[in-house]
Amino acid sequence: LNLPLGSEADDDELYWLHRRLTVPVLEAFAPDLILISAGFDAHEHDTTAGQTITAGGFGRLAALIFAAADRLCQGRCGLVLEGGYHLDGLTDSVAAVLAAALDPGPFLEAPVAPPGGRLAVVLDQLVATHAASWPTLRAPG
Repeated sequence: LNLPLGSEADDDELYWLHRRLTVPVLEAFAPDLILISAGFDAHEHDTTAGQTITAGGFGRLAALIFAAADRLCQGRCGLVLEGGYHLDGLTDSVAAVLAAALDPGPFLEAPVAPPGGRLAVVLDQLVATHAASWPTLRAPG
């Protein structure tokens, strides 16, 4: 799936994007293994993407995918480090992802603002784009 968020995306937008699109597609696909291409260019201190994702936001996203892996493929999940150019942001983000692998609960219990405004429009557009290939996306998420 190509799921562009655009610049200035934040933690909640990242979470909702993957909760609404990635997780239902994973459930429909029923993988034997999930491989994550873990790039951290969107970190708030990384100037390459202009987004505002925190290390905690990456941890929460990882926890969401790890929880899906637990349900769908007996927890089989691999990660490959792809990028991130702010060394402190990269270090903190990798640490958050590893913490989520060990205990996803705290990341998933954190409150998340519901999607609205620009994000609701983006989610609707992405659902429309991908629903032909993944009809499960048409269901409310």
